[in-house]
Amino acid sequence: MRYAPTLLTLACLPWATCPWADAACSDAGICRLSATHGSGPDEAADGSWEVGVRAGIAAGSAEHDVAYRTINLGIAWQPVRAITLGLDLPFTDLDGPLGEASGAGDALVRGSWRFADTEHGWFAALAGSRLPTGDDNVNPGLPQAYQLGLGPADLLVGLGWGLGGWTAGIGYLVAGGANGLDGTELERGDDLAVHLGYAHTMGAWTFGLSIIPIARLAESTVATPAGRVEVEGSDGLQVNLRPTVSWRLDSTWSVQALYEVPLLERDSDVDGLTRQYGLEAGLLARF
Repeated sequence: MRYAPTLLTLACLPWATCPWADAACSDAGICRLSATHGSGPDEAADGSWEVGVRAGIAAGSAEHDVAYRTINLGIAWQPVRAITLGLDLPFTDLDGPLGEASGAGDALVRGSWRFADTEHGWFAALAGSRLPTGDDNVNPGLPQAYQLGLGPADLLVGLGWGLGGWTAGIGYLVAGGANGLDGTELERGDDLAVHLGYAHTMGAWTFGLSIIPIARLAESTVATPAGRVEVEGSDGLQVNLRPTVSWRLDSTWSVQALYEVPLLERDSDVDGLTRQYGLEAGLLARF
């Protein structure tokens, strides 16, 4: 069973930014691009901050058999009710039969603008960029699954919607071009993703479930002595299922967890983003 983790979580729990980290979300970045807008008394005040740390584990494809352990530091600022700006800094430790690596992964800058509140729900515009802070050639000559970074920066854009416990969204990733991995110089295709989720709150607990279809719109290409060639099976559709749970300790602190499972996956793992599963838990403070 294989999958590349979700590319899109456009809406999270109604009172938290949940910029999930790389263990369950080590795609090119859309999964960490989130719109978070509460309702009623749980809405964050103007000028509020959110700071979180998340730890995750994941198993790579059976083909490469790489294990991933990730710590992600996240910070978000809400200068006014309609706007949220955030930064995520992941740190990854990976190992497999061919090698290992530890260090910074690719950071993400992200923002959301809640531009409409209607009887049919709220609507938000999303934007961000995956930054090439991870080393995309830390293990020269080994597959992309053994690298800490993906290469040149990607652009992320999307739209989010929410009404009651329901959330939905659509997002697009513009891939940044070929990376610097020796002998491969991988260039990914663009991605289009949609999201549909529901969350239910019972006292201090919130339980959620999301389904995320993701389409890789073009095959990835790699460098060869004869020129660049397309990798068969590296495009197409994948579908991921994500259950989440959150426990609100008080007005400041909350604990969050998620598990990621594949329902459908692409055939090729040339981009190193395939996971057999992803599990993550974290602590978030809002003040």
